[in-house]
Amino acid sequence: MRRRRFTWTSVLTTLITLAVIAGGLYLCRPLIAKLWLKGLLYALQTHLEDYRGANGYYPEELADLEEMEKYRLPLNPLSVLNFQRPRKVEQVKLGEFAPGGLVYRAYVKYDRRLDAYFLGVYGMSPHGGIDRFKGEPKWQNLYGEKDRPDGKPEGLVLLLTEPPRTAFER
Repeated sequence: MRRRRFTWTSVLTTLITLAVIAGGLYLCRPLIAKLWLKGLLYALQTHLEDYRGANGYYPEELADLEEMEKYRLPLNPLSVLNFQRPRKVEQVKLGEFAPGGLVYRAYVKYDRRLDAYFLGVYGMSPHGGIDRFKGEPKWQNLYGEKDRPDGKPEGLVLLLTEPPRTAFER
């Protein structure tokens, strides 16, 4: 019985297939990063709600969440996908773009201590993402219900607020 050997054609076909898959994954990094950042933000929102349930208010800074035993700030997905040294995600001020940086602002909405928040995350580009502010990205420039967008994205992938509350929870 004769043994079958790999032919050059089969080896070359396999290498080309692997190169196409690797290239496709490399080109899909922005999409992967966006999905990863959105998942990170929704997980962080859950931890904010846990903090509120335990303390009765939201933390002033995201670093205050680390006081909870079960929570640590995760790795910045963009440092991982851009082949850099992995580092933790960090809170930045609104308007100071940092890839994968979190923007957070807790404020008083219903006459109680820090009972509402805005939570957002920057993507890979300062000129991509969603358009949430008229003019400069400042908290007082957030669009209202009747405002028309100016078409200038601020780099945020997602901007969340606290979940709606019933009259009994306020």
